[in-house]
Amino acid sequence: MELFISESEYKKRIETVRKVLQKRRLDALYLTNATSIFYLTGYSFISTERPAALVVPLDGKITFMGPLLEKDHVPLKTRLIENVKTYLDYPGERHPIEHFAEFLKEMGLAKKRIGIDNKSGAAGMWGYKGPPITRRLPEAKFVDMADLVPKMRLVKSPAEVALIRESAKWANLAVSLLQEYASEGAWDVEVALAASLDTTSIMKKTLGVDFEPLRNIFPVSVCFRGQIGEMSAIPHAIGTKRPIRNGDVLIAEAAVEIGGYSCELERTMIVGKPSAKQKRYFEVMVKAQEAAIQKMREGVECGEIDKASMEVFKKAG
Repeated sequence: MELFISESEYKKRIETVRKVLQKRRLDALYLTNATSIFYLTGYSFISTERPAALVVPLDGKITFMGPLLEKDHVPLKTRLIENVKTYLDYPGERHPIEHFAEFLKEMGLAKKRIGIDNKSGAAGMWGYKGPPITRRLPEAKFVDMADLVPKMRLVKSPAEVALIRESAKWANLAVSLLQEYASEGAWDVEVALAASLDTTSIMKKTLGVDFEPLRNIFPVSVCFRGQIGEMSAIPHAIGTKRPIRNGDVLIAEAAVEIGGYSCELERTMIVGKPSAKQKRYFEVMVKAQEAAIQKMREGVECGEIDKASMEVFKKAG
């Protein structure tokens, strides 16, 4: 199977954006969100405190604006970004937003109507704060278009679904290995690292030289994240102070990136033979999950699916 979204699909997405721009009488779209930039072009970068943005004009070359360190990355990842404009952030004699304003002027957008996802002109990552781009181009008309790309992403194409399904297969393997390696006396982080490494190795051997993580340094992440024993009832934990014990409830979670897409998989497991109480709770949980799955269909609101699941818990007391 294809491990990436095709260039032709990215072009269709850009075409959709330009149709919206034309309909809204806008001359360009200015994006600061790294996920949105990846969605339209296939270019993924590490969003930091250094301002970066993508400009999609109604007519003309798609332009990436960002720190100099991104310059050599762009042509390696995409052919859709035809123009790269950079700044040197050290010694930083001019603020990056000042550079961006100048770049937009060079593109003939100084007095145009520009759709934008963030009027500051840069993503607020790692404590970034700076002068808004709107104040640096006072004669331009900026229009809020923060929802444009996120709404496009809501409906997945067949290619996207295929990548998510492939991710799910490998997430299943990762959780299976995590379950196999978990044992009394082992530390959760040791088990997680072993399962993540082995899944990654098997993936690379199976998918071959074309496989490459696009958005994460490590394509596989599977762990318990400290949710063992008494900590299993506390979600979004980080770690634990003790090793795994017999009778512990373990909460496993896995995410595997394929072509920039990831399917999250979470499973509950018990070390050794479950107690009667654990077994009862587990069975109720499975019934709640089944109720939610049965409720899922096109047109049903997410809240209704949640209600179906919660009703099972209420009936169980």
